[in-house]
Amino acid sequence: MVSDSRSRLAGNVEADETIVGGPVKGKIGRGVTAAEIKTLVFGAVEVVGYVDKRGRAAERAGLIRLAITPNADGESVGRFLAQNVTPGSAIRTDFRHPISLRAADDRGFRRGCRPAQSPA
Repeated sequence: MVSDSRSRLAGNVEADETIVGGPVKGKIGRGVTAAEIKTLVFGAVEVVGYVDKRGRAAERAGLIRLAITPNADGESVGRFLAQNVTPGSAIRTDFRHPISLRAADDRGFRRGCRPAQSPA
């Protein structure tokens, strides 16, 4: 059961969407969401920074929010973020459509960037 009073994610937040369910014969990409066995899901997770045992900056997953959605248009993305993430938070995503990024921008979120990878 999910509490309606749960806190919204804050700080650095990574957001994405995925399709959950088994294979659909003859369908690929977003076309598979029309099948009854497929569900489109939005997810967002707080990215928590910490220092590892060797003194290096690292990240781990914090709180997470998931929601089923009928489509991944800009309005749906914006609504999900507004309901689950504190305004002003930095959103890191691979949302491929500019409309999704614009929806996040329009609702007061900053575009986050991935931390620089340290050389191995």
